[in-house]
Amino acid sequence: MEIERRILRSTTILLGASLVSQLANFAFIVHIARVYGPGTFGEYSFALSLGALLAIFVSLGTNGLLLRKCSQEPGEWRVQVGIQFPAQMLLAIAIWLVFVVTAKLLGFSGYELRIVAIVSSFQLLTPIWGMFCIGFTSTERMAYSALSDVAIRLLILIVGSAAIWAGGTLEAVLLVLPASALIAMLILSRLAFSEFGRPQFRFDGAALIRLWREALPFFFIVALTIAYARVGLLFLRAVGGAEQVGVFASAERLVMAAGILHVTFAYAIFPAMVKLISTDRVQFRLLADRCARLILLISLPLASVLYLFAEDLIGFLFGDRYQLASGMLRIVAWLIALRGLSAVLETIGIASDHKRLVLMAKGSGLACLLILCMSLIPSMGATGLAIALLASQTLKLMIMYFALRPTGYLPAVARPCLPALFACAITVAVSSTLADQVLWLRAVVFVVLGTFLLWSFRAIRGSDLVFLRQLLSSRPGRQDV
Repeated sequence: MEIERRILRSTTILLGASLVSQLANFAFIVHIARVYGPGTFGEYSFALSLGALLAIFVSLGTNGLLLRKCSQEPGEWRVQVGIQFPAQMLLAIAIWLVFVVTAKLLGFSGYELRIVAIVSSFQLLTPIWGMFCIGFTSTERMAYSALSDVAIRLLILIVGSAAIWAGGTLEAVLLVLPASALIAMLILSRLAFSEFGRPQFRFDGAALIRLWREALPFFFIVALTIAYARVGLLFLRAVGGAEQVGVFASAERLVMAAGILHVTFAYAIFPAMVKLISTDRVQFRLLADRCARLILLISLPLASVLYLFAEDLIGFLFGDRYQLASGMLRIVAWLIALRGLSAVLETIGIASDHKRLVLMAKGSGLACLLILCMSLIPSMGATGLAIALLASQTLKLMIMYFALRPTGYLPAVARPCLPALFACAITVAVSSTLADQVLWLRAVVFVVLGTFLLWSFRAIRGSDLVFLRQLLSSRPGRQDV
């Protein structure tokens, strides 16, 4: 109970901060989309995707390795950061210079080049300031990383919105991104140094090579994750142009905002799972079961909301120019549930040192996505990308599920999934018949009917409420199970 109480506390802190930061980020994105239109918004989304791929080669997987090491031995942070920080800064500068020169040689226009140069500089700095959060995260003090993320997103929103209202160009508005990353890096480094000690910064080639070799599984996991999330958008930009990217990105952003819960939850449970896997495998399995069930119970209703209210959400947030995105949103909405369960299974796989299984699942999903993108996007455009993402994510989840099955770490999925799935399916079917009714009536029917069916099918049980109450009221010293 004490471990789960800490996870709940960590998740609550991270989730609260993530909701604020995601709302701020989402508001900034919506502001850009409405003011500059689908074409310009598409260029911005393309630049974000390209920058995210470049950022993979800054940390080279060492941030994931650092989190694992520090979860077992917090003193490792000071030693490892002393070696990694100079190398990551040098790599970030070198990658940015090579990328800008290459983009110019490839014929990027001045406008496109300025956008990708600014946004990529922000993306390349992100792994570095994230490294300074790892010491706090590994010791389950989530407030530091949570508050830093909130601060950086609010700064971007306030300064960026002010620049938009002042009539600034998109390039001028986007300069707030790298500036905020530098500010976050300076503040977090000072906090981390005072807590864990000032690292002795040095270039140590031999130590770096050993770290990179040890971090290879983490590098491939991060690379496959980011490539899977971004490559479809890059392919759509090459085939369909910036406007289609902008329309699709509006639907994708809603899914990403709604899916922040499973990202936050997986991040919060990782340190506890690393500790439990070597000390108490029975508790590890109980924790995995509860996490999988909770993710399904939340993500399925969220996906149902996006499916049913797609036109209302797109029209209200992005405007009439993005109405084509509502059809795409109905497809990609179900990614929330698939990604939620995948996040839990991948966290279990990494924590239990089955990184090869995670790599196999991610690699298969990426290969499937590439094949489907090449097959569907030329003929169907952004809708083809939506279908490709849904199909490849389903395949990736199935591979991960059956790969973990023989290890004994697989959480119970089918039993908690079916009641929630049936309840959401019936709610969606009934609510769809009210498509011509006013929004408030459809919303009331969805909430009342959905809650009733989740309880009736025992997707939500009385024991859940009792457990949550015990969890919240547990004193730090108790060790209830």
